[in-house]
Amino acid sequence: MKSFRTHEELVAILADRGLAIGDPTRALRELRRHGYHRLGGYRYPFRELLPAGEQNAASRSYRDDKYVPGASFEDVLSLAEFDAKLRRVCLEGLLEFEVRLRSALAHRLAAIHPMAHVTKGCLDEAVCDERTASEYTKLESWLNTVRESQRRAVQADDDYVSHHFVEHPSTDVPVWALVELVDFGSLPFLMDLMRASDLNSVAREFGTNNGKTLVTWTRAQVDLRNVAAHSLRLFNRRMKRRIVVRSGSGAGPQLDHLVEHPKNLTDRAYSVLAVLAYVLKSHESGTNWHLTLRTQIRKFPNCAGPVPSEYQLSPSASMGFPSEWDTLDLWCE
Repeated sequence: MKSFRTHEELVAILADRGLAIGDPTRALRELRRHGYHRLGGYRYPFRELLPAGEQNAASRSYRDDKYVPGASFEDVLSLAEFDAKLRRVCLEGLLEFEVRLRSALAHRLAAIHPMAHVTKGCLDEAVCDERTASEYTKLESWLNTVRESQRRAVQADDDYVSHHFVEHPSTDVPVWALVELVDFGSLPFLMDLMRASDLNSVAREFGTNNGKTLVTWTRAQVDLRNVAAHSLRLFNRRMKRRIVVRSGSGAGPQLDHLVEHPKNLTDRAYSVLAVLAYVLKSHESGTNWHLTLRTQIRKFPNCAGPVPSEYQLSPSASMGFPSEWDTLDLWCE
């Protein structure tokens, strides 16, 4: 366990390891603002690679404590500030997708029955009976989510929910209210339970005729939302789920370039961002979000100092963006 260090000592350590500090006063201020550990993820790409024989995959040891010649604290801050703005842009698009998805699910299920979301006969009965890792069936697990969401809403004194349980004390809230109560991350579990024809109908509103594809895409967007909402580093993150688009996937031509996307890049941010842009553009409400993201990615910082070429960062190297990505139809007006 490393011992406690003052901010002044931390700046001195960085300088001793070869990171050009520039303005020490600003360095201290920014360390106090961001935190030494948080900035570590943005310093890491500028640390020298260990010789191949000294790297250890098991312990994730790939780099020395020393920084490459030309790396500066300003480079680190530029990356951190770019990433913070990128997360905010992502949240803007994610919130719009979330609202549209909740609306589409509520409308489709409500057309079947106001309580379709908790009625086995309105869902895919075979899937409902499948067992989860726990002792519950998938429907039972979903019902637990429904009841917990309602309980939290009552505790928060949500007007609609409180009124509902006064009038109907033993009845769950209808689907159009429930989809607004559950977490975004819970929506894919409801989607899993829907009949294929109903889910496919929702999927067509977002540019694919395959409901299972939309579920996969939604889970990837939930992962992206979790990264962005919790202010985690995004620009060079390996995402939890890979986005793989195959020929005949039911998606439109604006995602055709992902069919040929290198497999080693399918877990980078680009694929998730491309799908988010696609589902928003495909929806009847349209969007300009893809243009906002394009503008932000074009601001990816260049290293100010003479950093060796193998340590240079870019949207392609760090985030999986294809070359000439911003000329693709997906990112144009």
